[in-house]
Amino acid sequence: AIEQIVEDPQLNGVEVTISALSGTATGTFDGQAFTVSSTASTTITVGNTGNITCKLTAASSLAALKIEYGPNATPYQPRPHAEERDLCMRYFERILGTTGGGNWYEGAYFITANNVHATFTFTTVKRVKPSSSVSGLDVFSNAVAQQTGFSFVVSDSSDNAIRVTATKTAHGLTAGSVIRLSTGGIIDVDSEL
Repeated sequence: AIEQIVEDPQLNGVEVTISALSGTATGTFDGQAFTVSSTASTTITVGNTGNITCKLTAASSLAALKIEYGPNATPYQPRPHAEERDLCMRYFERILGTTGGGNWYEGAYFITANNVHATFTFTTVKRVKPSSSVSGLDVFSNAVAQQTGFSFVVSDSSDNAIRVTATKTAHGLTAGSVIRLSTGGIIDVDSEL
């Protein structure tokens, strides 16, 4: 079975129609059974507030399941790729350090005797404050010399950025230092339901 949570759509008492571009499917939406195919849709009046679960229990070559307001199914119209990508990135984003000049540098905005702090901004604002993990980070001095011996943690996050803190006792760095996501480095940002 495939299950998708529809994030608080505010549909209590609203009529929705479920349809498919091709194939067939059976399942439940808001706990109510439905069967759809390329030639048949199902209309349901939603009786729930908050998140709603759409669960497919059986599907055959299903393409483009669609849930829309009202009693009538309309023709399927795919979203532009960029819009679909941005909507997906509200839930998860992986930022990779790459070869060939693709490394990501963030200027340190605050330096103390033992810490260097930098903020990495996300490509897309997340749906909620995410959990995050980082690996493959480096610290560079303002003289562009790579530093060693630092440990890294995500010290804070919001729906549009994470703060990374690099720690090393008495590091001696000054303004102009940067934290770099190096080749092979990864920042994972997860805002799943």
